[in-house]
Amino acid sequence: MQNNIQEAYVHRSADKKILTFYYDTLRAERDGTTWGIGETKEDSFSKYYAWTGTFESPNTSVLSAVFDASFREFRPTTTAGWFLCFPWLKSIEGLEYLNTSKVTDMSGMFLGCSSLTEIDFSHFDTSQVTNMNGMFMECSSLTALDLSSFNTAKVTNMGAMFSDCSSLTTLDLSGFDTSKVTDMSYMFMVCSNLTTLNLSHFDTSKVTTMYKMFVACSSLTEIDLSGFDISQVEIICEMFCGCSALTTIYCNSSWRCDDSKDMFHKCLSLRGAVAYDESKTDASMANPERGYFTIRR
Repeated sequence: MQNNIQEAYVHRSADKKILTFYYDTLRAERDGTTWGIGETKEDSFSKYYAWTGTFESPNTSVLSAVFDASFREFRPTTTAGWFLCFPWLKSIEGLEYLNTSKVTDMSGMFLGCSSLTEIDFSHFDTSQVTNMNGMFMECSSLTALDLSSFNTAKVTNMGAMFSDCSSLTTLDLSGFDTSKVTDMSYMFMVCSNLTTLNLSHFDTSKVTTMYKMFVACSSLTEIDLSGFDISQVEIICEMFCGCSALTTIYCNSSWRCDDSKDMFHKCLSLRGAVAYDESKTDASMANPERGYFTIRR
Protein backbone atom coordinates (compact mmCIF):
# COMPACT_ATOMS: atom_id res chain seq x y z
CA MET A 1 0.00 0.00 0.00
CA GLN A 2 1.37 3.39 -1.00
CA ASN A 3 2.25 5.84 1.75
CA ASN A 4 1.21 9.40 0.95
CA ILE A 5 4.03 10.89 3.01
CA GLN A 6 7.40 11.31 1.35
CA GLU A 7 10.33 9.79 3.20
CA ALA A 8 14.04 9.51 2.60
CA TYR A 9 15.32 5.95 2.61
CA VAL A 10 17.99 3.66 1.25
CA HIS A 11 17.10 0.60 -0.81
CA ARG A 12 19.37 -2.38 -1.32
CA SER A 13 18.74 -4.54 -4.36
CA ALA A 14 17.84 -8.19 -3.92
CA ASP A 15 21.32 -9.26 -5.03
CA LYS A 16 22.80 -6.85 -2.42
CA LYS A 17 25.00 -5.15 -5.03
CA ILE A 18 23.27 -1.78 -5.48
CA LEU A 19 22.23 0.88 -2.97
CA THR A 20 19.69 3.47 -4.14
CA PHE A 21 18.73 6.61 -2.25
CA TYR A 22 15.09 7.65 -2.65
CA TYR A 23 12.80 10.38 -1.36
CA ASP A 24 9.27 9.34 -2.28
CA THR A 25 6.14 7.51 -1.11
CA LEU A 26 7.01 4.10 -2.55
CA ARG A 27 9.19 2.50 0.11
CA ALA A 28 6.70 -0.27 0.94
CA GLU A 29 6.54 -1.31 -2.71
CA ARG A 30 10.28 -1.83 -3.15
CA ASP A 31 11.66 -5.35 -3.34
CA GLY A 32 14.79 -6.00 -1.34
CA THR A 33 15.73 -4.28 1.92
CA THR A 34 15.11 -0.66 2.88
CA TRP A 35 16.27 1.55 5.74
CA GLY A 36 15.10 4.97 6.80
CA ILE A 37 17.77 7.59 6.26
CA GLY A 38 18.21 7.98 10.02
CA GLU A 39 18.27 4.29 10.99
CA THR A 40 21.42 3.20 12.82
CA LYS A 41 23.17 0.15 14.23
CA GLU A 42 26.02 -0.33 16.69
CA ASP A 43 28.97 -2.58 17.38
CA SER A 44 31.70 -2.51 20.00
CA PHE A 45 33.52 0.29 18.14
CA SER A 46 30.90 2.80 17.10
CA LYS A 47 27.43 3.65 15.83
CA TYR A 48 26.77 3.46 12.08
CA TYR A 49 24.00 4.02 9.60
CA ALA A 50 22.02 0.82 9.11
CA TRP A 51 22.99 0.33 5.45
CA THR A 52 26.76 0.82 5.80
CA GLY A 53 29.62 -1.45 6.60
CA THR A 54 31.30 -1.31 10.00
CA PHE A 55 34.89 -1.30 11.19
CA GLU A 56 34.42 -4.88 12.41
CA SER A 57 32.54 -6.02 9.31
CA PRO A 58 33.01 -3.99 6.11
CA ASN A 59 30.28 -4.36 3.49
CA THR A 60 31.86 -6.37 0.66
CA SER A 61 28.64 -6.88 -1.34
CA VAL A 62 27.71 -3.39 -2.54
CA LEU A 63 29.36 -2.45 -5.84
CA SER A 64 27.48 0.73 -6.75
CA ALA A 65 25.34 3.45 -5.20
CA VAL A 66 22.73 5.57 -6.96
CA PHE A 67 20.90 8.74 -5.99
CA ASP A 68 17.48 8.66 -7.60
CA ALA A 69 16.14 11.91 -9.06
CA SER A 70 13.51 12.00 -6.30
CA PHE A 71 16.27 12.51 -3.72
CA ARG A 72 16.91 16.04 -4.94
CA GLU A 73 13.93 17.21 -2.84
CA PHE A 74 15.45 15.94 0.41
CA ARG A 75 17.65 18.22 2.54
CA PRO A 76 19.93 16.19 4.82
CA THR A 77 21.88 17.98 7.53
CA THR A 78 24.54 15.28 7.70
CA THR A 79 26.14 12.84 5.27
CA ALA A 80 28.73 11.67 7.80
CA GLY A 81 29.57 8.01 7.29
CA TRP A 82 27.01 7.47 4.54
CA PHE A 83 29.45 5.32 2.51
CA LEU A 84 31.61 4.08 5.34
CA CYS A 85 33.45 0.77 4.91
CA PHE A 86 32.36 -0.21 1.40
CA PRO A 87 35.68 -1.58 0.10
CA TRP A 88 34.20 -2.89 -3.19
CA LEU A 89 32.08 0.16 -4.01
CA LYS A 90 33.23 1.21 -7.48
CA SER A 91 30.79 3.97 -8.49
CA ILE A 92 28.39 6.55 -7.08
CA GLU A 93 25.89 7.80 -9.64
CA GLY A 94 23.46 10.71 -9.51
CA LEU A 95 25.40 12.86 -7.04
CA GLU A 96 23.75 15.84 -8.71
CA TYR A 97 20.57 14.70 -6.93
CA LEU A 98 22.21 14.91 -3.49
CA ASN A 99 21.42 18.40 -2.22
CA THR A 100 24.02 19.21 0.43
CA SER A 101 23.09 22.85 0.95
CA LYS A 102 22.15 22.23 4.61
CA VAL A 103 24.77 19.62 5.45
CA THR A 104 27.07 20.53 8.34
CA ASP A 105 28.88 17.21 8.83
CA MET A 106 30.65 15.21 6.09
CA SER A 107 33.09 13.41 8.39
CA GLY A 108 33.95 9.89 7.26
CA MET A 109 31.57 10.18 4.33
CA PHE A 110 33.66 7.95 2.03
CA LEU A 111 35.88 6.37 4.67
CA GLY A 112 37.10 2.95 3.56
CA CYS A 113 35.85 3.20 -0.04
CA SER A 114 39.07 1.66 -1.24
CA SER A 115 37.84 0.77 -4.76
CA LEU A 116 36.47 4.18 -5.75
CA THR A 117 38.67 5.74 -8.43
CA GLU A 118 36.73 8.99 -8.91
CA ILE A 119 33.95 11.08 -7.35
CA ASP A 120 32.13 13.93 -9.08
CA PHE A 121 31.78 16.91 -6.74
CA SER A 122 30.73 19.46 -9.36
CA HIS A 123 27.27 19.81 -7.77
CA PHE A 124 28.32 19.70 -4.12
CA ASP A 125 27.39 22.62 -1.86
CA THR A 126 29.70 22.58 1.17
CA SER A 127 28.97 26.11 2.34
CA GLN A 128 27.52 24.99 5.69
CA VAL A 129 29.92 22.15 6.44
CA THR A 130 31.99 22.39 9.64
CA ASN A 131 33.39 18.86 9.87
CA MET A 132 35.33 17.08 7.10
CA ASN A 133 37.35 14.81 9.40
CA GLY A 134 38.29 11.58 7.63
CA MET A 135 36.09 12.42 4.65
CA PHE A 136 38.28 10.55 2.13
CA MET A 137 40.24 8.41 4.57
CA GLU A 138 41.40 5.08 3.09
CA CYS A 139 40.11 5.94 -0.40
CA SER A 140 43.25 4.24 -1.60
CA SER A 141 42.23 3.95 -5.29
CA LEU A 142 41.31 7.59 -5.86
CA THR A 143 43.69 8.81 -8.55
CA ALA A 144 42.41 12.39 -8.72
CA LEU A 145 40.21 14.75 -6.72
CA ASP A 146 38.81 17.98 -8.12
CA LEU A 147 37.70 19.96 -5.07
CA SER A 148 37.73 23.36 -6.77
CA SER A 149 34.01 23.77 -6.07
CA PHE A 150 34.39 23.20 -2.33
CA ASN A 151 33.48 26.08 -0.02
CA THR A 152 35.32 25.36 3.22
CA ALA A 153 34.78 28.72 4.91
CA LYS A 154 33.02 27.15 7.92
CA VAL A 155 35.09 24.00 8.29
CA THR A 156 36.87 23.60 11.64
CA ASN A 157 38.03 19.98 11.41
CA MET A 158 40.10 18.61 8.51
CA GLY A 159 41.87 15.93 10.54
CA ALA A 160 42.71 12.80 8.49
CA MET A 161 40.73 14.24 5.58
CA PHE A 162 42.95 12.61 2.93
CA SER A 163 44.66 10.02 5.11
CA ASP A 164 45.66 6.86 3.19
CA CYS A 165 44.71 8.28 -0.21
CA SER A 166 47.71 6.38 -1.46
CA SER A 167 46.95 6.62 -5.22
CA LEU A 168 46.67 10.40 -5.36
CA THR A 169 49.64 11.94 -7.16
CA THR A 170 48.56 15.60 -7.21
CA LEU A 171 46.25 17.57 -4.98
CA ASP A 172 45.42 21.23 -5.47
CA LEU A 173 43.87 22.79 -2.36
CA SER A 174 44.80 26.36 -3.25
CA GLY A 175 41.10 27.28 -3.24
CA PHE A 176 40.50 26.03 0.30
CA ASP A 177 39.52 28.57 2.96
CA THR A 178 41.02 27.16 6.15
CA SER A 179 40.63 30.28 8.27
CA LYS A 180 38.45 28.47 10.84
CA VAL A 181 40.24 25.12 10.88
CA THR A 182 41.68 24.02 14.23
CA ASP A 183 42.57 20.37 13.47
CA MET A 184 44.89 19.32 10.63
CA SER A 185 46.28 16.20 12.33
CA TYR A 186 46.88 13.20 10.04
CA MET A 187 45.51 15.29 7.15
CA PHE A 188 47.74 13.78 4.43
CA MET A 189 49.03 10.73 6.30
CA VAL A 190 50.24 7.93 4.00
CA CYS A 191 49.51 9.82 0.79
CA SER A 192 52.47 7.79 -0.36
CA ASN A 193 52.30 8.59 -4.09
CA LEU A 194 51.62 12.29 -3.71
CA THR A 195 54.25 14.29 -5.59
CA THR A 196 52.52 17.67 -5.90
CA LEU A 197 50.59 19.37 -3.11
CA ASN A 198 49.38 22.96 -3.40
CA LEU A 199 48.59 24.58 -0.04
CA SER A 200 49.44 28.08 -1.23
CA HIS A 201 46.46 29.83 0.36
CA PHE A 202 46.21 27.87 3.59
CA ASP A 203 45.38 30.04 6.60
CA THR A 204 46.60 28.10 9.63
CA SER A 205 46.24 30.89 12.17
CA LYS A 206 43.68 28.93 14.25
CA VAL A 207 45.15 25.46 13.89
CA THR A 208 46.11 23.84 17.21
CA THR A 209 47.34 20.45 16.00
CA MET A 210 49.39 19.36 13.00
CA TYR A 211 50.25 15.99 14.54
CA LYS A 212 51.44 13.59 11.81
CA MET A 213 50.05 15.95 9.16
CA PHE A 214 52.35 14.69 6.36
CA VAL A 215 53.58 11.45 7.90
CA ALA A 216 54.68 8.86 5.30
CA CYS A 217 54.18 11.13 2.29
CA SER A 218 57.12 9.23 0.92
CA SER A 219 57.01 10.54 -2.68
CA LEU A 220 56.75 14.23 -1.86
CA THR A 221 60.00 15.99 -2.77
CA GLU A 222 59.16 19.57 -1.85
CA ILE A 223 56.45 21.48 -0.06
CA ASP A 224 55.80 25.19 0.30
CA LEU A 225 54.69 26.15 3.81
CA SER A 226 55.92 29.73 3.57
CA GLY A 227 52.44 31.02 4.38
CA PHE A 228 51.93 28.82 7.44
CA ASP A 229 51.23 30.48 10.79
CA ILE A 230 51.78 28.06 13.68
CA SER A 231 51.30 30.57 16.48
CA GLN A 232 48.40 28.55 17.94
CA VAL A 233 49.77 25.09 17.17
CA GLU A 234 50.42 22.94 20.26
CA ILE A 235 51.42 19.64 18.62
CA ILE A 236 53.67 19.06 15.60
CA CYS A 237 55.06 15.66 16.61
CA GLU A 238 56.00 13.48 13.62
CA MET A 239 54.66 16.13 11.24
CA PHE A 240 56.99 15.05 8.40
CA CYS A 241 57.95 11.64 9.77
CA GLY A 242 58.79 9.17 7.01
CA CYS A 243 58.84 11.75 4.20
CA SER A 244 61.89 9.98 2.86
CA ALA A 245 62.02 11.74 -0.54
CA LEU A 246 61.45 15.23 0.85
CA THR A 247 64.38 17.46 -0.04
CA THR A 248 62.95 20.96 0.47
CA ILE A 249 60.51 22.60 2.89
CA TYR A 250 60.00 26.22 1.92
CA CYS A 251 59.35 28.31 5.00
CA ASN A 252 60.73 31.75 5.80
CA SER A 253 60.03 31.75 9.53
CA SER A 254 61.25 29.87 12.57
CA TRP A 255 58.75 27.57 14.24
CA ARG A 256 58.54 27.05 17.95
CA CYS A 257 56.50 24.30 19.57
CA ASP A 258 57.16 22.38 22.77
CA ASP A 259 55.49 19.18 21.54
CA SER A 260 57.57 18.38 18.45
CA LYS A 261 59.19 14.98 19.01
CA ASP A 262 60.32 13.26 15.79
CA MET A 263 58.99 16.10 13.66
CA PHE A 264 61.55 15.27 10.93
CA HIS A 265 62.14 11.59 11.76
CA LYS A 266 63.39 9.62 8.73
CA CYS A 267 63.40 12.66 6.43
CA LEU A 268 66.62 11.27 5.03
CA SER A 269 66.80 13.45 1.90
CA LEU A 270 65.95 16.74 3.59
CA ARG A 271 68.29 19.69 3.34
CA GLY A 272 67.76 23.34 4.22
CA ALA A 273 70.42 25.54 5.75
CA VAL A 274 72.00 22.27 6.86
CA ALA A 275 71.76 18.65 5.78
CA TYR A 276 69.58 16.17 7.65
CA ASP A 277 71.00 14.79 10.87
CA GLU A 278 69.11 11.82 12.29
CA SER A 279 69.99 12.92 15.82
CA LYS A 280 68.20 16.24 15.36
CA THR A 281 64.53 15.76 14.47
CA ASP A 282 62.49 18.15 16.61
CA ALA A 283 61.34 21.76 16.14
CA SER A 284 64.78 23.10 16.98
CA MET A 285 65.52 22.39 13.30
CA ALA A 286 62.33 24.08 12.03
CA ASN A 287 64.02 27.26 10.85
CA PRO A 288 65.77 28.53 7.70
CA GLU A 289 68.90 29.88 9.42
CA ARG A 290 70.47 26.73 10.89
CA GLY A 291 67.79 24.10 10.34
CA TYR A 292 65.97 22.21 7.62
CA PHE A 293 63.80 24.99 6.17
CA THR A 294 64.62 26.79 2.93
CA ILE A 295 63.78 30.45 2.32
CA ARG A 296 61.39 31.00 -0.58
CA ARG A 297 62.92 33.81 -2.62
